[in-house]
Amino acid sequence: MKRRYFLAALGAALGLVGTALHGPAQAADQFIIVQSTTSTQNSGLLDYILPKFT
Repeated sequence: MKRRYFLAALGAALGLVGTALHGPAQAADQFIIVQSTTSTQNSGLLDYILPKFT
C-alpha cells in the first residue's frame, strides 16, 4: 500500500516538474468554441459565463 502512494506521489511530482519546465500552454487560436445542451442555455448559466470570455 505504501508503494502505491509513493508511486502516485512520484508521478504527481514528475508531472509538476514537467509542467514547470515547459511553461504555460499557448493557444494557437484567439477564440474558443462552446458547445452546450439546451438545459444549460435554459438555466441561464451561459448568459452568466459567456460575457466573461468576450
